[in-house]
Amino acid sequence: MTVGGKDIGSPSSKGDAYPKTMRNPESSQWVGEKVVSNFFKKVTIYKARQLDEKTSAIKEALTLMEQLRGDTKLFRKSHKSEAIYQQELVVAKLQDEVNTLESTPIITEEATEALATICRSMEAA
Repeated sequence: MTVGGKDIGSPSSKGDAYPKTMRNPESSQWVGEKVVSNFFKKVTIYKARQLDEKTSAIKEALTLMEQLRGDTKLFRKSHKSEAIYQQELVVAKLQDEVNTLESTPIITEEATEALATICRSMEAA
């Protein structure tokens, strides 16, 4: 087709009024490579974000585990202290009974047996 003395090419079979342009296979390949490259960059960034999120979650879990271990140690220490305190109270009561029995002017056979039982209880505590 000629317009104004210039050949603009013939319209396509689909009735297109635009002239056919020839694609450069090298530029098409370059565009394809660019698309693939951008895709892999986006996938890499996405994976890096996922990894960062998982790493943060793991760090938080480890921190909580350390806090829990510390709390457990404090609880055990507190529990041991309480148990020791209770044993000391029992020993103090038994010692009071021993002192009372020893200060009795006449030690009877029953008092001797009670004293022996108390001494055994003190040794067990």
